[in-house]
Amino acid sequence: MSLCCISYTDAWSAGHDALTDLELGALHSIVGSNSTRLKNMPIGGTVIITAEKDGVRHFTVVSLIKALDSCTLWANAGGLTWDYNFAYTPLTGIHRLTPELKAIRDRLCTEADLNPAVLMNSRFCSAKYLDVVKKLVEIVNQGLKESH
Repeated sequence: MSLCCISYTDAWSAGHDALTDLELGALHSIVGSNSTRLKNMPIGGTVIITAEKDGVRHFTVVSLIKALDSCTLWANAGGLTWDYNFAYTPLTGIHRLTPELKAIRDRLCTEADLNPAVLMNSRFCSAKYLDVVKKLVEIVNQGLKESH
């Protein structure tokens, strides 16, 4: 399986608000980006989509289901038209990376001998983090109640 991270930033987002892009995409179950990492993702691949708002990272985890030939979703809201767009099935809702969730992420990465700072980094995130992402999805979907 494949994994990549797409990060929306204020500079390129609808209304210069990255969280708006994340929410707009979630509302329509679409991720868009000019990143070749997204372009090269297979159907069924896992994508972590992130955005920052007021210094807090927000994220959702999704599974790609279909490449879209064109999509004006963000452009219609005042953002950009992205080169690569996919419909997806959400694996989580949108979550804030709270201190509690960050500690869980850091522990899961450390236990897997992986760098926690890389997990949600659009340049360095890779498939070797997939098992950590699966565990994180389980935890956030259970309301952060860890099972040991």
